[in-house]
Formats: sequence, C-alpha cells, structure tokens
Amino acid sequence: MKNYTDLEQSKKLIEILPLESADMWYQYTGISIKDGSEKPIYFPMIMRDCKSDKDIPCWSLAALLSVLPDEITDNGDVYRNMVFRLKDKYTIQYPRLTTLWPSLLSVEAVNLVDACVEMIIKLYELKML
Repeated sequence: MKNYTDLEQSKKLIEILPLESADMWYQYTGISIKDGSEKPIYFPMIMRDCKSDKDIPCWSLAALLSVLPDEITDNGDVYRNMVFRLKDKYTIQYPRLTTLWPSLLSVEAVNLVDACVEMIIKLYELKML
C-alpha cells in the first residue's frame, strides 16, 4: 500500500497546497552518477535530520485526507466528501447531500494516495480548494 506522495506528485502539490500541510519530506542526499548522467537522490523522511533548500515536502495519506474539504457548495447544492473502495479501485467523490447521484466530482485510482492527489488537483483547477 502506498502511504505517501511520490516525488512527482509532491512537486505538483508544492504548487497547490500550503507547505505547512506537508507532514513528511523528501530529503536531498546528493547526486548519483549512472550511465554518465547526474540524478539527485532523495529519501522520504518524517523528520529531516539536516535541512537543505533542495528538500521537497511530501504528504502522507492522513495529510492528504485532511486537505480535502468535507463539503463543497456549488449553485446552492451541498456535496459531501465520500471515499470508498470497490474491488481493486479507490474512489473519492462529492455526491449531492440529498441524493447520492449525480456526484459533482469523482476520481478513481488503484490506491488512495493517488486518488487524493488527483482530487486535490481537480479541486484546485476548478478553484474549489
């Protein structure tokens, strides 16, 4: 099970979420030279033992869930956050409070961290976050 955002997701979320909402870090530890190319090396950490301006904030599943709004109001209708799993997919959606369908927004992913990241990006793009 994936417990926190990967490096690419973290880089996207830096542009969207307050850095204080991150509860982990990818700590920069240096550069690896493989095949003649240089690549930065990062390790996920709960607490940084030495801070660098190259460190990247990271979000755990708990931090991502706490960022998602419980309710969204759109054109006078209230939509409540709902998270569930069917077979091998996780779904996050905002169904209307009075009826389950239709939902205002919905995302699906194979793990809950990916679903949270997708929903946060979608809410941000729609200016609902």
